[in-house]
Amino acid sequence: MTDYEELAGPALRTFFRLAQEWSLSEREQSILLGEPDADALALWRRGDFDLVSAEVLMRISLLLGIYRGLHTVFSDRSQANAWVGRVQVAGLFKGTSALAHMLGEGVPGVRRVHGRVLALLD
Repeated sequence: MTDYEELAGPALRTFFRLAQEWSLSEREQSILLGEPDADALALWRRGDFDLVSAEVLMRISLLLGIYRGLHTVFSDRSQANAWVGRVQVAGLFKGTSALAHMLGEGVPGVRRVHGRVLALLD
């Protein structure tokens, strides 16, 4: 078993908890994970992690970095979780939300949000 295969279960279980906290729809979850087919997503939800690619793990890693960063910046859990879906009035995501940016831009969008959250930590 490779290292990334060993990480698949913990990573996906954590992602699904993050998805609950961010109130992500199944469609949003699918897009953020790179749009695996419905069967793969259903298998992952049931705990079958055999078909998880390195790209999915990379996406989850970025999303968990965003989550962790937001929970470092905001002491209030609900405020930290709401930030992703909140429409921004200024800056990189002006007029949209970080979530909409990630959903529309794919991995480059997730990387930009990740970078923005890291900048908040400085």
